[in-house]
Amino acid sequence: MFVGSTYIIHDLERTVLGYATIEIRERVLSRTRQNTLLANTVTTEYFYTLLCFVDGDGTAEIDEGELLAEVSLGYYEYAGRSQPRLL
Repeated sequence: MFVGSTYIIHDLERTVLGYATIEIRERVLSRTRQNTLLANTVTTEYFYTLLCFVDGDGTAEIDEGELLAEVSLGYYEYAGRSQPRLL
């Protein structure tokens, strides 16, 4: 998910998000999680919240994982980069 990218709905009946268009304006770290693996190797996972313009005039905070899942399932499709505007 890239700042400035736009996604449009492709399958309205299946989406949980329900927005016609999503424009990503900011990507903010929301939390981290550390996992200890074998041989005491520690990995850190990073989770992000996307601050977005939705449906042309609204705003929303969307979990990056949720949008990524919906794009992967084909519910949304990438529509290109949007023009810069202030949040």
